[in-house]
Amino acid sequence: MNPQAHKPTMKHARILIADDEGATCRYINKQLKMESSIDASVDFAHDWNEAITRLDENPPYDLLLVDLWMPDAQGVLDKEAGLKILRHSKGRQPAPQAIVITANSSAETVLEASGLGIYDYISKPINYTRLIEIIVEVLSQRPRDISHQDANSAPPVHDYEII
Repeated sequence: MNPQAHKPTMKHARILIADDEGATCRYINKQLKMESSIDASVDFAHDWNEAITRLDENPPYDLLLVDLWMPDAQGVLDKEAGLKILRHSKGRQPAPQAIVITANSSAETVLEASGLGIYDYISKPINYTRLIEIIVEVLSQRPRDISHQDANSAPPVHDYEII
């Protein structure tokens, strides 16, 4: 048996799941672990304040899964919570991709989230097969990490003669 056959096909990813429903977070995490092509560490935020803190304190995330309606740190429901997280994430370098997951939203909210550059939108109840397909798609499109390359290992520069 080839030991390489079951290794993930993508580089390691960091994912933040911002959802106030613990069961949803755990089930998404379980589905991610079952997908052999995904190698990821997953963090959770159960209110929007915690999500902002995680975005600020941790190394960059590659992907955010964001519920639009979440409580604040005091437990008060905030219908703008997901939008606040998305706006804040756009200030990160590099900015993570985002997938919105929600049961409660208006067309206006979805339109505003789209304007913030979300990759996709999933309604609850979640179709987990589709969600994992989208996550694989997002993670497979990430650029190579060139932050650890030195001048000797940089990609070649091609000189083309213009005629």
